[in-house]
Amino acid sequence: MMMSQHAKHRGLPTCCDEMAKRVAEADAAAALATDPKRPRTETSTICPVESVPPRLDLDELLAARKSEILALQRAMAHARSSAHTRAWQLLPRHLRRRAASHNPLRLPRRLRGKAHAELRASNTHAKTRSDMRRRAPERTLRAYVRRRAVLQARAGRSGRRWLETHLWHAKRFRMSGEKGTRDGGAGHWGFCLAETPFQKSFRTTWRKSAYALLHDASYTAAFSVRAHARRVSDATTRLQLLLYLAGAAHGWEDSWTSGARLCETALLDRPQGLRKTRASSAFLPALAPLKVLWIPRTERRARRECLLLVHPAAAWDVQQALTHALDALHAEQRRPRHVCVVPQRWTKHVALSAQALDMAPPASIAAGVLHPDATHRPPASLEPIQAPPFAATSGFNVFELVGDRAAHVLHGVLHPAADADRGQAHMLKRVVQCSTASLPPWLPSGTVLSCRVEDPRLHFPPTNASPSEASDAHVVWEQDGQPTHTNAAFFEHRARPSYTQAQIDRRRAVGGHTAAPTPLDALPIVLIARTLEAAPGARDLAAYTLLVPRGWGAAFWMSLVHTGALVLGQAQYRTLHLNLGRAQFPHDWVGHPSHMVASEAEAQRQRAAWEARPPAKRVPLEPNVCAHPFGGAALWTTLAEQAHTPGTPVIVPALSNSHVRERAAEAPLRMRPTQLWARRQYEDGLLRRNPLSPVPAGQAPFVLVLLTACGRGAFVAPATVHLPPAASVPQWRHALCPPTSQRDEAHKQLQVWEHTTLPAHTAVGAVTSGDYALATGHGRAVAAITWDAWLELECLSNA
Repeated sequence: MMMSQHAKHRGLPTCCDEMAKRVAEADAAAALATDPKRPRTETSTICPVESVPPRLDLDELLAARKSEILALQRAMAHARSSAHTRAWQLLPRHLRRRAASHNPLRLPRRLRGKAHAELRASNTHAKTRSDMRRRAPERTLRAYVRRRAVLQARAGRSGRRWLETHLWHAKRFRMSGEKGTRDGGAGHWGFCLAETPFQKSFRTTWRKSAYALLHDASYTAAFSVRAHARRVSDATTRLQLLLYLAGAAHGWEDSWTSGARLCETALLDRPQGLRKTRASSAFLPALAPLKVLWIPRTERRARRECLLLVHPAAAWDVQQALTHALDALHAEQRRPRHVCVVPQRWTKHVALSAQALDMAPPASIAAGVLHPDATHRPPASLEPIQAPPFAATSGFNVFELVGDRAAHVLHGVLHPAADADRGQAHMLKRVVQCSTASLPPWLPSGTVLSCRVEDPRLHFPPTNASPSEASDAHVVWEQDGQPTHTNAAFFEHRARPSYTQAQIDRRRAVGGHTAAPTPLDALPIVLIARTLEAAPGARDLAAYTLLVPRGWGAAFWMSLVHTGALVLGQAQYRTLHLNLGRAQFPHDWVGHPSHMVASEAEAQRQRAAWEARPPAKRVPLEPNVCAHPFGGAALWTTLAEQAHTPGTPVIVPALSNSHVRERAAEAPLRMRPTQLWARRQYEDGLLRRNPLSPVPAGQAPFVLVLLTACGRGAFVAPATVHLPPAASVPQWRHALCPPTSQRDEAHKQLQVWEHTTLPAHTAVGAVTSGDYALATGHGRAVAAITWDAWLELECLSNA
């Protein structure tokens, strides 16, 4: 066989031919040995082949290849080491930055040496600190002042005010009121809020609830109601009557006036007068959820103050309610004395006042310019900056921390000051060192704690509480079982931080990590511990509401975020409440103007998306099946007309068990609320009315219920809810929970019923918010059904 000179020079074909020749000779020898009838010729050129060993010795084979195996193992270990990984690749995913690949100053200090070594081996030259701080056209003081002025102008826009944590959220969330239109877009409830994150996190939201979830709720509207009198009792009773006339379902009773607990109630429709009590009113719908907090006073002056916290969408409702309550109170004071709900001494020496707190921070604080004159001071100055105090009507920051280890997160942020009250500091340490996932048994839900704490920047980075430090020891309450660790110092605090972050860092660089400016900054905070009650199928979560004075929001926020708590936007916050089976205002509050506006905008968006699709790909619309497939205000008006109660939709709280027992003897229709169709959303006695009383004209009552899918699938708004006929209820129950021998037949029957088209006139409600709930593994939704349909369901549940 002839080969080219090039092939001979390489040597590869020669080896291959030799191996092929040996394989051919071995095959021929094997065939000759197995076929004895094959004639043997003397001219055969087949060479004898060594016999194959009967077994394979694994130890001998590994010993022969030991050096090669060890070399391969060392190569694999060396490839996984940091020698083949760049410095910025060693960081966690959430800390990686594009600029870190060529700028070692963007890396942690422990990785800068490796980064410099990598840059020396390449053609890229690392920038020094002098290069980074070199004066450039965009790095002049004039450019800095110009940028700050632009940020302050954006932070103070009407209807799109910024929170103190806006700059942190704007880098990580899609913000409302920043894009979409030429002027920046419309805000959300007057603020520019974080809507959705830049990465998927809905599944992470529920998983992270085992640790901690963080949400900035500083957009909450707050109203301060005060009463001045010669005696404390007169101020207290007059303020109680004012809250009652304003429509607070609870919070005006004597059990709440101590200020030790936060009352979570609802703002009901106002009664027609002082003489007409709630029990005799025909109909009292709930306007919005309401939180009432009495502020205790330690001074000798006869002054009582109450704080009302409400969603900003219902701020106008609370303002109107307080205005009508003041007018009704002045009118009743001029009438002859009579018996009222709260006994009064009708003295003229009681002055009442109500004002709304400005929850939006100043533009300079929101833009990050805490001390406007700090840039003109010399760099080596460590003197405290005397900034003008905030106005008396300034609000505060509201941070909500939810999760099983939320208390442990607070342990690394809240450090009692040296001048703090001993009892308050002891109580705060007990709470933040709790080892249980929920609130301890000795801590009632809604307990309000107040204490003076140190500046969190002095203890950065924070350290969470370890299980060994946790304690569940019983705490003895003072004064007959009521905690006395609350005061009004927080609501009177107006001072800004005395030192900037640069001053604290400069002092630490000189004196060590623990060195800090003296005297230390101390400020009062309020911590509200409560329990988020979940629907059946999900676990209750411990929730802590931290109130921080104005100007200190960014300092506390950075420490809370550094602990690893997951920050929630508006969309994630709704998902969390849906997993817990809790209705959220105003998304699930049918009839409220904010809900109607939002539902109408969503309906127009869905219709526009449907019309933009080609006709061949559209889902056909059937008016006889669903008159309003995209929802909107017309859907709820149609549902009210079908229930023969046309009017404005309003939310009515469902009756509680205790109220049903009270009314069982009076009403001929016996009802027993069950967890299948309705769940108690409010405290006992929220609605005191006869179920058979007539509904006034102009109002269409709806009840919020929780729906859980029995099989696959999820609910999506605005899916309609239909009430089955009374005769088919036993069949549905048998099909949903059949015996083992009848499961196949029941499954087929359910499939037939699911594909049965229902007429539009049988709808009794619609879904307001729904999705797949990770807490239960099934679809879950919050829906609103008519009052008559809810009563019929209660009757069917007792049948």
